[in-house]
Amino acid sequence: MLVMEVPNLGDNGLAQREEIIEERSSPSRFNNIIGSIEDIMVSPGFLALQRSLLERFCEQFDGSTEENNLIHMELFQEYNQSIESFIMQELAKQVEDFSLESFAEELKSYSDPLNEEILEMICSITDFEAFRDMVLEHKKSFLVDDPFDSGLIINKMTLNN
Repeated sequence: MLVMEVPNLGDNGLAQREEIIEERSSPSRFNNIIGSIEDIMVSPGFLALQRSLLERFCEQFDGSTEENNLIHMELFQEYNQSIESFIMQELAKQVEDFSLESFAEELKSYSDPLNEEILEMICSITDFEAFRDMVLEHKKSFLVDDPFDSGLIINKMTLNN
């Protein structure tokens, strides 16, 4: 916390002192926020939300063309809003007095190679191409034939000797 004293001329012209308090996040608070975001993005709740959205959306993507339809942009906006809302709700629970605006300002000037991966994950949420690729990868995972899912039923047998 930075405290500065500046003169304030009152109605009677006398110099008065007033404290101006400017709060800045310490590096440890910033790292705690990054850690919280990372924890949120690997949490079962986040992964379940992401998986359910991708499952709903994958039917709209055929992957045969790079062309983006209007529906793709609408789905991306829904995805983005849902994911962002989830992260913000969780951050509000985990980080006291969290301010997205303050965090975004710090993020612009913060450089730490250890946090680059999580920062890339955060940025990918707002990247349409990354979203499209994720949906197509998710769709591919459903199209791969599972040899153990062929309808074959195995029953336990006993041999009489």
